Amino acid sequence: MTMMEEQTEKKRKLLLNSAITVFALNGYYKSRISDIVKEANVAYGLFYHYFPSKDDILVKIFQTSWLNLVNKIDEVNKSVKDPLERIYKVVEYMYMNYHRNPDLMKVLIMDVPRLERFYDEDNQQIYKKFFSKLETIIIEGQNSGKISNACDPAICSFMVHGVVDAVIRQYVYNPNFNVSAMPIKKVVDQTMKVLTKGFIS
Repeated sequence: MTMMEEQTEKKRKLLLNSAITVFALNGYYKSRISDIVKEANVAYGLFYHYFPSKDDILVKIFQTSWLNLVNKIDEVNKSVKDPLERIYKVVEYMYMNYHRNPDLMKVLIMDVPRLERFYDEDNQQIYKKFFSKLETIIIEGQNSGKISNACDPAICSFMVHGVVDAVIRQYVYNPNFNVSAMPIKKVVDQTMKVLTKGFIS
């Protein structure tokens, strides 16, 4: 990557991160492009050099985040052999995403699904790719005897994401949620216990 390309990428990321901060604070529909460039401390016109519209930057936030998640699964598949450990690592990564950047998770949960373009085929393919890769891990677990064949791999992939998503929504929506009582490792371990053993002692 050339120095100019590095500078371009740096400014693009600055605008993305500024948009996340502004959207999380004000909500997407109440936020203006002028708010984003003010947060980024850049000229107004620079925004349009990188993004055609406010919708485009929200779509890019979604695409970047979910492609990172898909890439994480690929990374885990290369470095971890045990299917259950792979699922553990993916679940841990999703929770750590909230821990590191709660504003991002708030935008992904509250703003992205309300945007009509989220449902475009290209974006849905990114979304579905995550579940497809998770489903493959589950099938490998079934083939190795680590995961019950009674589980439908597709449904189980939805359940893994659904459990994590439901917990993170408590952090996002519930101002009285006791975050200090829910450290990441405890949440990951509890999630995996329920996913692998259910509520049976």
